[in-house]
Amino acid sequence: MFETNAGRLPQQDFTYVEVEPGQGSFVWFDYNENGIQELEEFEIAQFQDLATYVRVLLPNQVYIPTHQNKLSQSLTLNPIQWANSTQASKRFWSHFYNQTSFLIDRKDKNNSASIRLNPFHSTSEDQLALQSNFRNQLFYNRGKQHYTVSYSYSESNARNVLSFGYVEQETFSHQLNFSHIIQEQWLLNLQTNLDKNKSASENFSSKNYQLNETLLNPKLSYLLDDNKRFDVYYQHQKKGQCYWRFGAAHPREIWGIVYAYTKPESCHYRGV
Repeated sequence: MFETNAGRLPQQDFTYVEVEPGQGSFVWFDYNENGIQELEEFEIAQFQDLATYVRVLLPNQVYIPTHQNKLSQSLTLNPIQWANSTQASKRFWSHFYNQTSFLIDRKDKNNSASIRLNPFHSTSEDQLALQSNFRNQLFYNRGKQHYTVSYSYSESNARNVLSFGYVEQETFSHQLNFSHIIQEQWLLNLQTNLDKNKSASENFSSKNYQLNETLLNPKLSYLLDDNKRFDVYYQHQKKGQCYWRFGAAHPREIWGIVYAYTKPESCHYRGV
């Protein structure tokens, strides 16, 4: 689907507001130790318990004429109808399922000189805002819990022009999941993540960083019946920031045993 229109975009400023621990997305570091909260001193919190600030946009009366192009598309491949085919190759491909989605939303200055209909092209001096998202999910034995494997890849790019310059953020994510049930009572799950977040600012060098994150989370479940289960899990998480203010992050390791009981009346009990 393709959309094009003209409008006005506010030239936004923002500030940071303190909230309850774990309810925000940012943490404040008083780098120059002057006791004053400055915009370049707020960073994305590496762990949720440190997230004590949220970003809030401020009202602004400055509006810029814009021209917007938006393109979105999704594609699904599901050859499940080949499951009973007499050809071995078709039966093999029937185990797979793939879904791809794409979105690009670009806003440029509307100088009335020309109309741009290409959502993939823009000049740096005219670009005001950009949002681009791509996601692909590939499944093997989707929903069967019989050697079920899924791989997801996503990337996004966001660029906004504020009163003090542009701010650009990029994210890349790889996720692999495996699920298999053994003798109808043992369920094995494995999740791995590899994420990268990049940030760039025109005037705040402290906002130029790259945050890498890895996650390994195996879990073994024993299914007593439809309502009761035991889980044994392990989680290894490591976040490291490629930025001169921070050193390498130490990994976090969590072990746990969980007993879960669900009553038929939809009541749920969980003990750790």
